[in-house]
Amino acid sequence: ATMTTTVQASPRTYVVKKGDTLGAIAQREVGSVRSMADIIKLNAGAIKDADDIYVGMTIKLPPRGAGKTGT
Repeated sequence: ATMTTTVQASPRTYVVKKGDTLGAIAQREVGSVRSMADIIKLNAGAIKDADDIYVGMTIKLPPRGAGKTGT
């Protein structure tokens, strides 16, 4: 079987680890604490606010560098 992956179509994901906060994940994985709002939007239905994450949860992340410019 041939496996094709389209990078643009699938957002990056991250598995929440013990001690993680949404702000820390945003800073480390995306490059800006401001991208917390983008992470919450991307995970609408799964995350209501910054405290709504748990260990082992898989969340979608915006591309690295998102949130640095603009809002």
